[in-house]
Amino acid sequence: MERGCILQVEDDEDDVLFFALAAETAGLTVPIIVARDGQEATDWFKSVLGPTGRKIRRSRLPRLVLLDLKLPRVMGLGVLRWMRQNPVLQSVPVIMLSSSTHPSDVQAALEAGADSYLGKPFTLDARIAFAMDLKLWLEGKQSLPGIRAEKPKR
Repeated sequence: MERGCILQVEDDEDDVLFFALAAETAGLTVPIIVARDGQEATDWFKSVLGPTGRKIRRSRLPRLVLLDLKLPRVMGLGVLRWMRQNPVLQSVPVIMLSSSTHPSDVQAALEAGADSYLGKPFTLDARIAFAMDLKLWLEGKQSLPGIRAEKPKR
């Protein structure tokens, strides 16, 4: 069952395995669906949205997308821009993950519509802490981890 899943878009098998271990250790019970590249992610979304591009299978929309910046076939920013152009997917939260914390990468991701940007945690302890933060966010107890765009003042 994919209701309320996390879609992890990641091409590094070690990152996939370590996140699964961290999620289990943190008690994160949300199903994790993995797309290995940007094209696989957009194809997955298209299968969820159906042929008209509308929310035909609404229950399968992810609660969160963990999106790697550098991916084969379609880069993470391309996936993010594609998502933000679809009215159904605009509200799906996206955390952009990358080994790069260069300010231009962070800015590009936030400007493209990422809800948060986070340098990939490399130690198992850091990955477990990240999974615990996600669990708390899913429970509504804290905000998304990482760097977030400043909201315009009104």
